Amino acid sequence: MTERTVRSMAKELAGAFYEDNRSPGFRAAFPTFKHYMRGQWVQGDGSIKAYRPGWLHHVDQARKILALMLGKPDAQVSPVMKERIFDALIEDRDRQFKAEQQKTAKKLHQVMN
Repeated sequence: MTERTVRSMAKELAGAFYEDNRSPGFRAAFPTFKHYMRGQWVQGDGSIKAYRPGWLHHVDQARKILALMLGKPDAQVSPVMKERIFDALIEDRDRQFKAEQQKTAKKLHQVMN
């Protein structure tokens, strides 16, 4: 699970990505922004295949952009905003680390059975 600030930035990036000129194949697979954001991949026969939600493809980029904002001068990004971004990135990393530990623990548990 991603932190709210990171998730919000990823969704903004997904919107910009979707609005950019995508290929006809992409537009056929995700005819609307809602399809893309929900991961509803429209098949050739009209059925919908569940896929990874579109905004999840932009989480890493969102983290990078937020981290770069921390290095900008105070005139561009206020110290208060930098503190919020820093806290958000730390919380996001903690959540990511805990999720990775749970996956590892499940794998170890399965191997031991």
